[in-house]
Amino acid sequence: MKKILLMLSLLAWATAQAQETVTIGSGNTTGVYFRIASGFAKLVNDTETGVRISARPTAGSLANIAGLESGELQMALVEGDVAFYAYTGTGLTAFEKKPLKGLKSVAYLYPEVVHILARAGADIRSIADLKGKKVAIGEAGSSTQANARLILGAYKLTFTDLAQALQVTPSQGLASLQDGSADAAFYVAPLGAVVLQKVAAGTALRAVPLEYETVQALARKYPFYTALNIPSGVYKGLEVTTPAIGVRTVLLASEYMSADLLYGLMKPTFGNLAAFRGLEPHLAQFDPRQALKGLPVPLHPGAEKYWIEQGFIASR
Repeated sequence: MKKILLMLSLLAWATAQAQETVTIGSGNTTGVYFRIASGFAKLVNDTETGVRISARPTAGSLANIAGLESGELQMALVEGDVAFYAYTGTGLTAFEKKPLKGLKSVAYLYPEVVHILARAGADIRSIADLKGKKVAIGEAGSSTQANARLILGAYKLTFTDLAQALQVTPSQGLASLQDGSADAAFYVAPLGAVVLQKVAAGTALRAVPLEYETVQALARKYPFYTALNIPSGVYKGLEVTTPAIGVRTVLLASEYMSADLLYGLMKPTFGNLAAFRGLEPHLAQFDPRQALKGLPVPLHPGAEKYWIEQGFIASR
């Protein structure tokens, strides 16, 4: 009996050693990225793929790009703008003239909202009204600041047109709105983010709208952008549906991940759409036909093979 148990134990160990492991970078453990990465891992780990997925908490998109580049991560969730800037070597100081061509797309997942929030008493009803105001634009070198620059630029404004461009963290920007040291703030987060709900519950705010035509012009130039609305009632006091712009989150894979390996992960995840959409409310509207348009970096060969087989893209 002992010999049988020992043999079974050795067999289990050998099987575990034979399993290929994939680490997917996410974000902090309380965030949407981590919930999606953990759910993605569970869908794979509950099937007989021979692959073990591990969701790793990280500091977010920039850390995930670094992890993909170093080989510590094989897959990662990244804001689409960060992926675009990393691949093209533009936009952010971290990537300036240092394009990372080894990044590959799997699919866009869902949009995050570029919230432009103003104190209700600051007399700000349009982007043009930000001129001469104190605005929290995000940290130097951050994607939030890059978004602020592009959006203001679409209205022929620069940071120098502001009374004060506050280069602060997103949380500091919200705190500045609350204590009145900022008139407005840029904040990128999923629609209905709890932190924004808490701020709106204690501070009278207004969402600054963007014209649809302006959003479309930005989206034509920068593929990670998409038009969306902040629906009435999502945040306390914001009772008017507000046209806004979204940055689409993309699932990336490393070029060093084999096509066969990634292809094998597609069926238990994207091939099970009902389960995949159920991983997180933000994925409820996931549609492969939209998720493959305007990707910020080229498709990974394994993902491309799968999406071609499913008829969502044409073969080359």
